[in-house]
Amino acid sequence: MSYTQTAEFELSSQEYIDIIDEAASDYSEGELILINNCLGFCLTDVDYSVEATFAAVIKADRVEALKAAEAMSVGQKLYWDNSASKVTVTDTSAGLPPVGYVRKDAASGDSTVSMSFDGRGQSSLTVAA
Repeated sequence: MSYTQTAEFELSSQEYIDIIDEAASDYSEGELILINNCLGFCLTDVDYSVEATFAAVIKADRVEALKAAEAMSVGQKLYWDNSASKVTVTDTSAGLPPVGYVRKDAASGDSTVSMSFDGRGQSSLTVAA
């Protein structure tokens, strides 16, 4: 299952933890997906008709992500807002899934934020088909 966006995350570090899974559909580079109990994002496009397996990043020290139009400070917890296809520091009553922490301050007008990404252990997520 995938979230409704593409190219929202870009790996900025060479060290990361990946997970290998069987392709269930086509995915785009940077697309956030749910794999069992983990959130991850694809490093490359995945063509389901060609590739039987693929790797997705589930933890990385430095990632650039599209962000909500709000100021973000170092150390703040980040959540994934699927309706906006961006990370946010504002959790809602919907219980947005946590995806990491802010690494570098970002102004409300900035389009991206430098973050640490951690999508491990998100078993309580529900994803619309």
